[in-house]
Amino acid sequence: MRALVTYIQLVSSRIWWATTSVFSNSLFFLLGIQQSGWIQFFGIPIVRISKKSRFAIGIKCKFRSSQASNLIGLNRRCTVYVHQNASLTIGNNCGFSATSIGCFEDISIGNNVRVGANTTITDSDWHASDSRTHGPKPVTIGNDVWIGANVMVLKGVSIGNNVIIGAGSVVSADIPDNCIAVGNPCQVKRQIKPEDEKE
Repeated sequence: MRALVTYIQLVSSRIWWATTSVFSNSLFFLLGIQQSGWIQFFGIPIVRISKKSRFAIGIKCKFRSSQASNLIGLNRRCTVYVHQNASLTIGNNCGFSATSIGCFEDISIGNNVRVGANTTITDSDWHASDSRTHGPKPVTIGNDVWIGANVMVLKGVSIGNNVIIGAGSVVSADIPDNCIAVGNPCQVKRQIKPEDEKE
């Protein structure tokens, strides 16, 4: 009986995810988002694209907004906000789970980037009316980057290629290529050597 219930849940989830993929790809098209190919959606994301902004995304990308789509646990849907005159670029083969992206100026995400559950990526302080804040600063994330769950990537940050960011980190300064970094503030713990990588 338990196996039957599990099977029914699995089938119903896959039907729902297929439906949300069709709906969300149509939504992206209607919003003028530049898609290089089909995007796989697990649940419906929240997307806000302002006029005169640019959002381009590569092929084989995935957005997980459904709690059932990620066993580590998602506390929200994927949210993408691109402010007026801002530019958001996402490369090929990238995955996002309950990720919030707030782009006020420029955010560039490379190829083969995996973003763990409940992570935030933003190039702004979000409170422009507060005199203690300053303007947005671009964020750049290189290729082959793995960002763990519950990470905050803050404005003005550059993350290099072939980097792992540990879960729960707050990235407030640049991270160089080929390293593992973790903490609040996020700091390099060790370099990734060729022998560490799988063939």
